[in-house]
Amino acid sequence: MASLAASSWPEPLTFVPCLSWSTASMVWTQGVLSGAVSWAELEEQYRKDTAVYEQQLYPLIQSPEEHRWKNLFKMGQEFAKNYPESVNQMESVQKQEMDDQPESESSLYSSIISSISSKRTNSNLADNKRTLQQLHLHSPNLPNKPISAQVIHFMRGVMDECTHLGHFSKPVDPSLIIAVTAKQDAYMPRDRVTGLTDIWPGCEVRYVDRGHVSAILFNQNVFRKAIIDSFNRQISKYFSNA
Repeated sequence: MASLAASSWPEPLTFVPCLSWSTASMVWTQGVLSGAVSWAELEEQYRKDTAVYEQQLYPLIQSPEEHRWKNLFKMGQEFAKNYPESVNQMESVQKQEMDDQPESESSLYSSIISSISSKRTNSNLADNKRTLQQLHLHSPNLPNKPISAQVIHFMRGVMDECTHLGHFSKPVDPSLIIAVTAKQDAYMPRDRVTGLTDIWPGCEVRYVDRGHVSAILFNQNVFRKAIIDSFNRQISKYFSNA
């Protein structure tokens, strides 16, 4: 909510988003709190009025992530067309980026790469379909009972419609914004969603190697420094000649 307020302020603003990201949809569909959602009830409601949800409500939902996923779909087509050579390229990129990924995400991508690589001799990509789908619907916090992909996607769409920063104006001066986020944040996952620096070009993101709660308890100095630095930037940029 603070990020939405900052995006609507008509003047340069000192702002430090703490342990948040570009949308709240991942909190409820992938993060720890997704386990608190009554998915069975949501699916039952969805099944009762499927036509209403799919024909009347869903066309009204606009998510900035849709365009991103369409681009990823095209990338997937290219990946399949160039298989297995594309696996070698993917492994090379994955090795370069592994150090920057949170541990949980790195483990997920490693397992997917391993699964794909082990089946290189099989030209039929259908064997890898379930593994690749983990990139979109993976969440260790969802109940063990299978949940309709449409229900999860609809939930994510609703949350993106209401909270995605891509729907709102950019802050007047993003260079004043210093976000602090936790690499191991299980409440606010950041993978497979548009990054804050893509939505607010010029802002800075600082990482702490903690989880959501431990970052608050043990890294308060990082948050305080970000606040001070953000104020100093505004003073230097807009008030130094006052």
